[in-house]
Amino acid sequence: MNTCHIKYCGKDKNGIDRYWCLTHKDIASDTEGNQLKECLCNYKEIYDNKIKIEPQNIDSIKVTYKNVLEEIKPNIYLNQKEENHALEIKDSILDFKDIGGLMISKLNGIKLIPSYCSYCGKPHTDDGIFAYTPHAKHLCQYCGYFYNVEKANIGNEFALFFDVPDITLEEGIVEIEDTLCLEYDILKGTLLTNGKNVNKVKAKGKIIYLKTYLNELFKDEY
Repeated sequence: MNTCHIKYCGKDKNGIDRYWCLTHKDIASDTEGNQLKECLCNYKEIYDNKIKIEPQNIDSIKVTYKNVLEEIKPNIYLNQKEENHALEIKDSILDFKDIGGLMISKLNGIKLIPSYCSYCGKPHTDDGIFAYTPHAKHLCQYCGYFYNVEKANIGNEFALFFDVPDITLEEGIVEIEDTLCLEYDILKGTLLTNGKNVNKVKAKGKIIYLKTYLNELFKDEY
């Protein structure tokens, strides 16, 4: 497994020290500002054998979440072949959280704006709650510093290399019990929930819009 490369990256708004892992794009300090021995990334194994891809050679990108009620970790298929590694595209390294962020952004009809860190110059991707909430202060996943933009926006590096359409859902309801499987075709903009294209789910007797349900489910994946 790739070893964490941890560096100090300043203080937060409360004056607490922050440490960042350059290897796995995640925080490496606790709530009191103490440096951790390893970062908090849940998906370190996908960085072990990053797969480098050329956008012009990719005709299909499909993602399957077998059951997001148990684990928010997708299976990735490039040109119908399973490739469960971080994706390296030019200067970008995209992981599972970035794929989930893209899905949530396009489910909310977000126009993704290219954004680059003013410290390291790397492109930026917004995940979790930030994938559907425009904001002017961004956390760079590559260097760990915060930087500001003039106008609040949302970014995802996939949109730098691929034409990613919004997700269009049809009127309908699927009932959720113990399993919620998502099948997302990134280049076609289709999202199936338990095999169906629907805009609502019924969970614990309540009918909820799928967009609202998934926004809440993925909000802490950043």
